[in-house]
Amino acid sequence: MPGLSRTPEVTELRSFCAAADLGSIGRAAIRLNVSQPALSKRLQALEQIAGVGLLERSPRGVTLTPAGRHLYAEARRLIEQAEIVEGLLAGLGRASGPVRIAASHSASEAIVAEALRSDYGTRSVELLTEGPMHVGLRAALRQPKLPAATWEVTSLTPGTSFVWEATGPGLRTVAGHTVEPDGDGSLLTLTIEQSGPMGAVAAFVWRRLTQRYIDLEAESLDRKVTGTVTQ
Repeated sequence: MPGLSRTPEVTELRSFCAAADLGSIGRAAIRLNVSQPALSKRLQALEQIAGVGLLERSPRGVTLTPAGRHLYAEARRLIEQAEIVEGLLAGLGRASGPVRIAASHSASEAIVAEALRSDYGTRSVELLTEGPMHVGLRAALRQPKLPAATWEVTSLTPGTSFVWEATGPGLRTVAGHTVEPDGDGSLLTLTIEQSGPMGAVAAFVWRRLTQRYIDLEAESLDRKVTGTVTQ
């Protein structure tokens, strides 16, 4: 931004708006869950960038200066937009699909463990290690419109859950599978989370497709166990 030593940070603008809204640096610090000295430092840093005072300080609290009032409206709009973006990014890397299976927990867990190592629907799985499901089991998985990936089981609780992971340039994908008793049946929950420098980008590009494959996987497993979908 021309004329400024640096661009203000969202945390500084959020601190400024909180202090203005509450009329107190102390109350603003409590709302933002930071110490009062830390909040004061943010406010001072913002005023240094602006080159003018933004808050009038007194024993009774703080009020906006003319310059502060000019900044406040735009800062408030920016913060609201930042919160929307933060919420979006928080959800981009995660997808999930619970499905209720109308079969006993013991029957479901056994079939799910084997089905997740098998081909079905549009998915192709090639086992790269021998033996039953175990930590360290590796498999090459291919699905239309998604990059081929090698997955490795990193966590296993027999009869309850397992997690496997795939890594690529700037991207780590973790998929979880959990089977829990649910009344007379079972609840299967599938989750996937993408992280790393390319995690948000990959999740944004493939989000709908990933969720669709999760839904298809849940439905396929349900049909394998019971022959019907009972979501």
